[in-house]
Order: sequence, then C-alpha cells, then structure tokens
Amino acid sequence: MRIFSTISVLFLLIAGCARTGTPTVKNSSTPEKGRIDLAVTYAWQPTNQALGPTRTTFYQNRIYYLQYYENSINIAVHEKDGTPVETIKIPRGKGPGEAMFPVALIIRNEVIYLPDIPLRRVSLFEMDGSFIDTWPMAEDSGAVYTLDVRGDKIVFNSFTGILIGVMDFNKNTLLHSIPLDKEGFPGDGEPFVGGPVLFDPYSEDIFFGHMDGPYRIERYDSTLQPKMVITKESPFSVRPAVWKNLPGRTDMSGDMLVSSMVLDERYIYAPLCEMRLEQTPDRVEVHPNTGAVCVFDKETGRFLYELTYPLLKEFEGNFTVIGADRESILVSVTASDETLSSLFPPDSKKDSSMSEMLGIEASQAIIVFDNPLYP
Repeated sequence: MRIFSTISVLFLLIAGCARTGTPTVKNSSTPEKGRIDLAVTYAWQPTNQALGPTRTTFYQNRIYYLQYYENSINIAVHEKDGTPVETIKIPRGKGPGEAMFPVALIIRNEVIYLPDIPLRRVSLFEMDGSFIDTWPMAEDSGAVYTLDVRGDKIVFNSFTGILIGVMDFNKNTLLHSIPLDKEGFPGDGEPFVGGPVLFDPYSEDIFFGHMDGPYRIERYDSTLQPKMVITKESPFSVRPAVWKNLPGRTDMSGDMLVSSMVLDERYIYAPLCEMRLEQTPDRVEVHPNTGAVCVFDKETGRFLYELTYPLLKEFEGNFTVIGADRESILVSVTASDETLSSLFPPDSKKDSSMSEMLGIEASQAIIVFDNPLYP
C-alpha cells in the first residue's frame, strides 16, 4: 500500500476558482503597511514531530503535535514555552479507537479529530484519548485531508472527487460541495489540488487556501457560494506543485504556498511559502525559502503586513503558521542546525527521526513570536 505522506502537503488548481462575478482582490508582493521584524518570546525543539503543516495545532493556549511510533500514534502536548504537559496515546491499528496514519490533527470543542486516509475514516477522541466515534469517509466525500468543525457541520478538503465539501456530521450527508475535475487518486506528475479549509469563528463564512500557485485564498458563504478571491503576487518564480510517486509513499514536489492558515477577528495569517521542494525517486532537494507570515485584512482582502524574522529570511526548510492570538503568532520550522544555531546551542538534544526517515538532515523548532498587530 502506498502511503500519502506530505512532508508538507498537497494540491492544485481549484475548478472555478475565479468564477465570473466573484470579487477578486489583486495584491502585489509588497505589503501595504510594510514589513515588520518579529520578536521571539519562546523557541524550543519538539520531539519526533510529524512533518507537515496539518499535523501541529494550537488550541486553548497549548501546542499539540502528532508523533508516529510503531505501536501508537501519540499526540504531544506542550505549553507555549515548551514545557511538556502530557502525551495522549492512540493505539496503532485498524480497529475502533485506533489509527494507522492520520494526515491531520484538528481539535475543536474539546474533541480531537484524526483523518486517516489508509482507513478512510475520521476518528474522534476525548482530550484524554478516550475513543468517541468514527466518521467513515463516504464515497461522495472522497479521501478527506483537511477539515474543520462547527456544531454538527464539517467542512473538508479532499484529494479525490471533491475539492471542498460541507457535511452534516450526524447524518453523514453531503450538503454542499465544489467538485474536482478528476476522480480517483492523482498520478505521478499530476497537479496538486487543495489546502487548508476553515470555518471563520467570527462569521458564517468558510476560508480556503491553495497550496499550489498562484498565491490565493478564497472566501465562501456557508453554502459554498463564492464571496471573494484574494490573490497576491509572489516575489519569486513559482514552481508548479505536482504529485510524485516515491519509494514507499506518494508525496509532492514544487512550491507549497498557502499550506496553513489562521483566522482571528481582523486578520488572515498565512505563510509566504511553506517550502520549496524538488523530489525524485533518487533525491530530495530543498530550495532556498523565506520564512514570513503574510497578513491580510479579512474583510477587504488587502495584503497589509509581511512579518519576518532575520534568521529565516533565506533558509532551506519549511515554515508553517500553526496559531495566532492577540498575544502571539506561532510557527513550526524545519531547517538545518546551522540556521537554528542562534536559537539553540549546537549540542542541544533533539529527536529528528521524522526528518531522518525521509532522508533529510534537519532540526525542528516551534517558535512563538510576540504579535505586533495588537499592542
């Protein structure tokens, strides 16, 4: 069986992305209100953190991330400053209350959601790891990758059949959807499709970001009628994001743009580029990237700020926005020891087994910045 891994994530062109009549906000690569250097509040190194922008999350002022082990899927829980709180262990297997290879970690209303593509289901757990229920991925939902939850509704992005769908969780009924042009799992070299999808906590709307180029974020109403398309020029030539069949797994190759996204009452936070990656069966090449947070006005779609950190202005690795509130902006970074040396002494203890598994020499870091947008 081929595993859909995502050293980062997956995706392509949305059918009908710029539908006739949908307002499109076109931004240049220069933020209207300028660039701001971020100040570090905390920085620490996670243990065996699963790679990918969907596998680490920020909930109730704590950081949660997936760990893959032979006999269990663990969820490590830390305070913002890195202090370990607990480890939630989910048995590895195919039975009820077990997981094989969850591709995302979502926590809403004290419930943990684990989408598991090999098992074609989403499993629900209490915050202590107790099993609640399973949502089977119905044929009309495709292979669910990212999702968000509001009440009895789920909005999801799928690899197959449906780009975005809204389902009634209790009835397992598809209410609204935007279809993909092609059904079935994509083949080698075919374009990536998809990205993060979120219910807006402050309205009835839904936001969807595209990992593939060009850079764009879309806003829909609760029935998936388009309301706004936000675009932004990239300061570099974007390489197409495509699927690649690699030994033991299917992954992506190319430039991954809006791989993660966070909403607050005023702003959309998204990476300038998560990762610039070229993969073949024989090698993995990571191209120079800029670790920066792009901030958009949620109502107007204008590109207001680019939040940067000098250490990450040019580095080889990935950069994911995992959370934001009025106090902090949180990111996850995978980079070389040399890049992170000013944050961590060279002899710092680390566990980079996920990176080593993929043949990448890298360290991982969680960095918490002060949020300069709320004095």
